[in-house]
Amino acid sequence: MNRMYRRFSTHLLTPTLTQTEEKTFNALHELAPMFVAGGWVRDKLLESMNPVAGQAWQDLRTLAGHPPGDVDVLVEDISARDFYKLCEKHLALSVSLRARPFIVRAKGGRLLDTVKLRMPHHNVDVTSLKDAKRIFAHRAAQRMDPESPATSRAPLEQTLTIDKLDALEQDAGHRDLSFNALYYSMSSKTVLDPSGKGTSDLKQGVARIPHPQGAFASIREDPLRLFRAYRFAARYDFQLDDGCWHGLGSHTDVHALLQCVSRGRILNEVKKALLLHNRPANFLRLICGPGKLHEFLLGDAGQAVLNAWDAGVGRVGRLEPIIIEGLRRGTLRSKSSAWRGRELNSKQAALFAPDWRKTGIWENDWAELLLAALLWNCDVATIKQVGQHLELSQAMVQNIVKLVALSRQGLMSAQTAPLGAYLLHSAATTTVSPQKFWDRNVSTAWAAPGSLTWQSDIGPRSRQWSSWRLSRARFPVSLYVCLKGGSSMLI
Repeated sequence: MNRMYRRFSTHLLTPTLTQTEEKTFNALHELAPMFVAGGWVRDKLLESMNPVAGQAWQDLRTLAGHPPGDVDVLVEDISARDFYKLCEKHLALSVSLRARPFIVRAKGGRLLDTVKLRMPHHNVDVTSLKDAKRIFAHRAAQRMDPESPATSRAPLEQTLTIDKLDALEQDAGHRDLSFNALYYSMSSKTVLDPSGKGTSDLKQGVARIPHPQGAFASIREDPLRLFRAYRFAARYDFQLDDGCWHGLGSHTDVHALLQCVSRGRILNEVKKALLLHNRPANFLRLICGPGKLHEFLLGDAGQAVLNAWDAGVGRVGRLEPIIIEGLRRGTLRSKSSAWRGRELNSKQAALFAPDWRKTGIWENDWAELLLAALLWNCDVATIKQVGQHLELSQAMVQNIVKLVALSRQGLMSAQTAPLGAYLLHSAATTTVSPQKFWDRNVSTAWAAPGSLTWQSDIGPRSRQWSSWRLSRARFPVSLYVCLKGGSSMLI
């Protein structure tokens, strides 16, 4: 182990752990030596190495209502299946888990078995470095024998030729991005950077694919890595490394690779990227670059959208900061965890409600609003075609059509229009700043003559109101209009 630390000594870092993280890692380390990898390490280091990007991400994550992700762990000297059996027999661990451990077998694009643990404070996904060594040994053999099936496993004796250090470096080289290829050792309590680029890329704000043979070799292994590179670059507002495009070939080559991936996996990756906490306007700008993923994504169904792509992305780019400002002020609430379907005949979407106060914009509401902004210039038939191509539910497509129709009305007032339609109308037809939007429209939507004090379930507030006409439909709460004589009247 000491040899490993000397080999990666220039990249040693020691992050600060919370009490719950220490408890979780100590409990896992009792079972076997292991590393924490992936998003947990990335976000821990981002806070200290790139404070501006780290703080911006934490603020956005909190405002959007994005929960902490699962903790990814790489166990060293035991297979995932043996580790699963060990977890089943470990009495102290079994008592502390919120549910029984279970194992997800390697299948399709998932190359490694994964053990799922629901720890008291974290959900943990465990894969095995020993299993990964078999994959690496087989890839080496496949380079010498291309006829060998890509999904087969190398026999155990072949893995003995790959030591732990080489396996860790190879694992890092086959991850999607360099800053996702960092490893926190539970033994030494330090972070290792086998690719030699992860920590510097975090500090400099660069998204780099770390494959030793270049980005296109990585994308050939898993074409979805290109979508992930765009997603993380968008989320953190990072620059894509120029090497991402070296040897990428034409967009038709990229599209041919994506044709080999199931449509469901592609759409799952795209829908993740369109969630509010991932800064989807940035993502939509990026995917029209090398690889032309927007053309692959929409195909012939969205030709009208593709012809006006910049305008559609511009509307999304104006809509997104308005929503963020509304969340910052507490006028809106949000949840941004996972894309969820919407059923027909379900309750009315929040964006169509007449009351603007404390509107909850969950994942479906945001998805419908974003797609309505992107498709704002399209007719109903095109919207339905795109919805079918993206495998949206019929209820979501209907809501998008309704939002677009309502927002296209020439004259629109914050007093009479549903919030979703008014937000979309503003993003599509004006360049008003988010601050001015909320300053102007909240006072307009809640306006009444004279000085007004109102009380509701979100606490008392007082303010001077402009002399706009009061719409009773917006106030299912007690309102007290303070008259000049000092008396009050319930309305």
